[in-house]
Amino acid sequence: MEFVQPRSTGKAPSDRFTGDVRWDVIVAGREPSRMRANLVRFAPGARTHWHAHAVGQTLHVVSGTALIGTRDGTLFEARPGETLVCPPGEEHWHGAAPDRFMEHIAMWEATADGSPRRPGPSPSPSSSTTPPHLLPPATRVRHPGGRCRARARRAKSGSRHGGGRCGTAERPTAGVGRSE
Repeated sequence: MEFVQPRSTGKAPSDRFTGDVRWDVIVAGREPSRMRANLVRFAPGARTHWHAHAVGQTLHVVSGTALIGTRDGTLFEARPGETLVCPPGEEHWHGAAPDRFMEHIAMWEATADGSPRRPGPSPSPSSSTTPPHLLPPATRVRHPGGRCRARARRAKSGSRHGGGRCGTAERPTAGVGRSE
């Protein structure tokens, strides 16, 4: 066993984040481990750019309100104590609500070559620069058990989360919370 020496807080790079984002590395595993975990702090309205993780990502909200968006237009809202799991290859972004700071612990595994994530395709100007609070109004949808709140920016009620989409660690049963 060993204590991990803390690193200085780092500023997130502007080529991967919008707004003021800082992180503390909790762990950057050494072979054979590929485990990575950071405590990430987002200023109000700050967020990641579109990206996906080759081996998936887990986000555990520590404080504030997290917003997590997927390419199909679903916008998840998560509160302190809630955990979301994004499966491998799911393009998404995550960040803070417009009115308060947000902290989450981001956990993922790097790939064999050490790369933690793969960027999504170049987003359109509207999807990369429009803050979440300026996006069109949304409909609120709940997972069974009320553990996750999602808002879909589509006219349809419901959303396509669960069954392979970003969702809570306790995924809904097949077909629940979906509209086809």
